[in-house]
Amino acid sequence: MNGTLPERGGAQLPAPPAASVARPAGARPPRRRLALLVAGVGAVVLWGSCSVERHYALLSMFFDGVPDPALLRQSEDALALARRTGGEIFAHAPYAQGQCGDCHSGGAGRMLTQVEPTVCLKCHEGVRSEHRYMHGPVVADACVWCHAPHESTIARLLRVPSQQLCQQCHSTSLGRRRTEIVEHRDPARDCLDCHSGHGGERRAYLRAHGPGTGDADR
Repeated sequence: MNGTLPERGGAQLPAPPAASVARPAGARPPRRRLALLVAGVGAVVLWGSCSVERHYALLSMFFDGVPDPALLRQSEDALALARRTGGEIFAHAPYAQGQCGDCHSGGAGRMLTQVEPTVCLKCHEGVRSEHRYMHGPVVADACVWCHAPHESTIARLLRVPSQQLCQQCHSTSLGRRRTEIVEHRDPARDCLDCHSGHGGERRAYLRAHGPGTGDADR
């Protein structure tokens, strides 16, 4: 060792003096340090064992915007029903054209079952900076939080209707302002009638002229 410790990003930090970490043989660590150690181990175990499907209710207590597995099942059920009844299905162009490799190619002839979120940027490169105010999931490359990668029964490949989709993250703020904003009082109102899903030139991504305007597709 050269007396330094690595830090994230490749920078180096000085190693602590030996006296600061030395402890007499057989001595127990302070209670506070022991408690932190136990808490850290517990957090690692909890994080490693949690999945959205099995622990959605628990994760939602601590984090906003946890994708609801019930909505994913709802989307799959809607697709199955549309196939049985001849209902309308919207398809992602590469999927409809059988060009699976556009997204799933792993090189050397390999096909990946799981792809990186940034794969969408191969075709939608400018989407993260197209507006003055950007929606967080767009900037974070979380496209599939809102959009189905293959097929959907809803235009723009939305997984479920916008009211359900948006309220995964915005239910609390919507509830606070339900009485202030007339449009929010109507549970059947499409959020995208007034708001742009990716971002906008105004706060809250409000559309300039409401439904039917040129920015209605995003």
